[in-house]
Amino acid sequence: MSRVRATLVRWMNVTDANNAGHIHGGAVMKLCDEAAGLAAIRHARQRVVTAAVDRVAFLHPVYVGEVLTLSASVNAVWSTSIEVGVRVEAENPLTGEARHTSSAYMTTAYIASSTAQHSSGPPAT
Repeated sequence: MSRVRATLVRWMNVTDANNAGHIHGGAVMKLCDEAAGLAAIRHARQRVVTAAVDRVAFLHPVYVGEVLTLSASVNAVWSTSIEVGVRVEAENPLTGEARHTSSAYMTTAYIASSTAQHSSGPPAT
């Protein structure tokens, strides 16, 4: 299977954080969902929705002012769904120091464009 990938980059600010300057886990999860969805759509060439969040691991905190890079890739493809892995890295733009902060595995399901029912997607290539 050729690897379908997507990358999102986001500069984290105070609207994403608590009063201690730590980015909310939910903000990171939302970005993981967006990156996974983009990778799945690129593979399927049709609409998909998040069917399950299989795992999210928060390894290190993310702070206000850091730049997040979310790298998503299609790991597996089935007849009605796609598994996507997402790696999250945070970079301090002043020092260039980067670290792996989170990982997530999401399952997306194909959605037929004219109905709200599940449909089949393309095979793995």
